[in-house]
Amino acid sequence: MSRVAATRPGPRPAKRPSAKAPSPRGGGGAPPGRFGFLRPGPLARRWIAVLVILFAVLVGLPIIAAVFGEVWALILGATLGGFALGRATAR
Repeated sequence: MSRVAATRPGPRPAKRPSAKAPSPRGGGGAPPGRFGFLRPGPLARRWIAVLVILFAVLVGLPIIAAVFGEVWALILGATLGGFALGRATAR
């Protein structure tokens, strides 16, 4: 029998409780930090999402259609649109 197979690992140390109490709001998250003022609120986040979708439809789909063809552009657009709709309506 080899020495490696004969040795057994020792017991694991017990987990220590964290010193920080959980947040009463349950969110936790990172502290604001240096660029906390740049973090958008919920309304700004929604408008950013709208602008990204418009950019994807008005710029992305014509580029995809030029590169892959109309059928693949429609398939990819429908797939990504369904994914985006599912993410937007998920709870």
